[in-house]
This record gives sequence, structure tokens and C-alpha cells, in this order.
Amino acid sequence: MTIPMGIVYDLPFAEYLAIDAAHATSLIHYWKDSPKHGRHHDEHRHETSAMADGKAFHAATVEPDRFAREFAPKPEGMKFSTKEGKAWQAEQLAAGRAIIEHPAAVLGMRDAVLADEYARSYLDRPGNAEVSLFWTDERTGLACKARFDYLCVDETNVGLKSSLSLDPRWFKGDATKRGYMLQWALYEDAAKACGLTPPEIIEICVENTPPHDVTVYRVRGRALAKGHADARWALALYAEAERTGLYPGRTSGVVDFEPPEWADNGDEAVNTEGLEVDDE
Repeated sequence: MTIPMGIVYDLPFAEYLAIDAAHATSLIHYWKDSPKHGRHHDEHRHETSAMADGKAFHAATVEPDRFAREFAPKPEGMKFSTKEGKAWQAEQLAAGRAIIEHPAAVLGMRDAVLADEYARSYLDRPGNAEVSLFWTDERTGLACKARFDYLCVDETNVGLKSSLSLDPRWFKGDATKRGYMLQWALYEDAAKACGLTPPEIIEICVENTPPHDVTVYRVRGRALAKGHADARWALALYAEAERTGLYPGRTSGVVDFEPPEWADNGDEAVNTEGLEVDDE
């Protein structure tokens, strides 16, 4: 499929996925795991229940009309093993609607975000949801793509994320391990390459269980600097793998096993009483 360089509005998600270009989700696997993992993700992508709920949450929050057309919240207590449940399920699938298995969580997150004054201060601005951007990375020559959850007319890039917890002590570590900073940096690259002014990047985060606490993050400074460093590394790995056709894993050859620092007990003997120990 030909890559449509620049900003594309109203591109169906399936068509966006079909376009072969480097993107944040794949690059995060290159950065966090290895080129082998990144390639496997690209070739074996499948939608998990959590991903389906995430898509429904996004649509319910920023595209309510599309949510009503394309999603069907599963009625409470309904079982698809019953005659009634099978009939309802068949009706929704025939109409092309995706069934939301956990509607209470999806709608609870939506309601919490829309009730938060700081989140609404961005989502109430004129703009477009699910905006696709395509560009060429100057350093590697790779074709790249990104998809903004909500792009305001004033060029503020607003994202939506759900999380187990927004306790800063936990969330910041989880966001780092998940590669969110790389993703945000790639969004900044996309915006600049497509002619937008350096955008303000806002991430609206909500807990996926009650009471669905909400935090609105502004992404800048050290977070973006770290993200750009990670993105450059991931893009270099991606480009080299594409050039050579080799997708190495985390290690090669024979690696000496060393225990982690926390496992070092010094000269203290470990009490193995009551444990099954292989003496061979």
C-alpha cells in the first residue's frame, strides 16, 4: 500500500494498520526487547481483550457517534451460552459492532475523564480524533507513522491512557518500562515533520478500576529528551535489521550467568530447610 505522506484525517484504523511503516508500538519492542521481538509483534499482531476495551474507551470519549455505531456494550448478566445471549451476540456481529466485554470499566473511565475539569479543558477544544501522520525519518530514511488520539485545532496533541494505578511512585515507573516516553517523542517528530508547530503533548490518564482516578500529564523537558534518545536507538536498530534482513534477539553466543545484585547474600548461608534442592 502506498504511504500517504503528511496528515491524514478519517483514515480507518484497519487501513492505518495495513500501511507498512515504523511506528511506536513496534519500536518500543525493538528498544525494550530486541529486533526479534519487534518483528514478531509486527507479523503476529492480535487484539487482546485489554486492547479491545482500550479502543472502545477511546471511541466513547472522543468519538461518541462512532462509539454508538460500532460498539455494543454487553448487557449485565448476559451469557452467550443462552438462547437470548446467542441471538443478541449474532445481531451485534451481523451489524458490524464490536462487543464490549467489560462495559462498566469502559464507560466508567469515559465518565471519569469527561467529568474531570482539566481533561475537559483539552477535549472541549475544537479538533479531530484519530488523526494519522506519515513521514520519513531524516536520520535513517525509514518511513514512519503515528496516530494521535485527539489533535486540537491549536495543534495540542491529546492522548488517552488507562492504567492499573496513577500513584506517581508506580505509574512513572510503569510508563518508563512501557516506553511511553519513546512514543511521546515520536509524536513530536511526527508533528514537526508534518508541518505542525512544536506541539504541546498532553496525556490524560485514568485508572481502569473504580473510582477511576484521573491525572492529566503535560509531557516536556526531561521526559521528551529521554524519549528522543530511546527513539533514535530503536530507529537505528530497526533500520539495521531492515537493511541486513537480520533480527537478532537479546543475546548471541554463550553468556555467563551472573546473579542479580539483590541476590548477593555475601558470606551468609542460605537456609534451604524444607525446600526441594537439586544436588546434581
